Amino acid sequence: IWWSLNDMVVKEGGGFNFSYVGLGNYRNLFTNVTLSGITFPEMLTTAILNLAINLPVIIIFSLFIAVLLNKKFKGHQIVKAIFFIPVVFNMSVINNTLNGVFGQLLSSDVGDGFALSGQFADFLFRIGIGTDLVEFLTGAVDRIFTIVNMSGIQILIFIAALQSIPSHLYEAAKVEGATQYEMFWKITIPMVSPMILTTVVYTVVDSFATSNIIQFMTVNSQGTTMATT
Repeated sequence: IWWSLNDMVVKEGGGFNFSYVGLGNYRNLFTNVTLSGITFPEMLTTAILNLAINLPVIIIFSLFIAVLLNKKFKGHQIVKAIFFIPVVFNMSVINNTLNGVFGQLLSSDVGDGFALSGQFADFLFRIGIGTDLVEFLTGAVDRIFTIVNMSGIQILIFIAALQSIPSHLYEAAKVEGATQYEMFWKITIPMVSPMILTTVVYTVVDSFATSNIIQFMTVNSQGTTMATT
């Protein structure tokens, strides 16, 4: 924080010379600095809008997958590893791969499948579903790769929370005649609710850390990359 309030110049032999400028760096960031013609407020607005769409989908998707993976079935360890692979490997390498030739080939192969989302949206409009809800659902379908890629840690957090729920709660509920639906909403959700806040915070931090906003840390007012030595 203190560095951000100063104009820092690298000294010969190492270290920095500090010149206090107050909020000047922040004013410059919001008014002068651009990245490939895009201003910081524009990039920040885009990141917030993407987060508003991705956050609820990631949380719901992670909880749903965690509930499925919490059940014992053949190969469940392999399935868990598949969801956790993006967390283990270098994210920049994965992003570059998806944005390169492989990503273009992948996009062309699944393009026809994603075209179905447009037909699905048209169907929802015809039966009277609200525009905002339709846009949210179709946006979630188009972002499926991003959702899966960003859900690894959240899934593991929810699995740990589910495994910590005492089994006697479910046994007592079955004795009382509770359905699976009632046990999910009256036992599972209340017991994992403390972890929902944890996953929300992690998702918010991870979304901003992997967004293009980070690139503004190494550009000057002319939009060119600054030295980082």
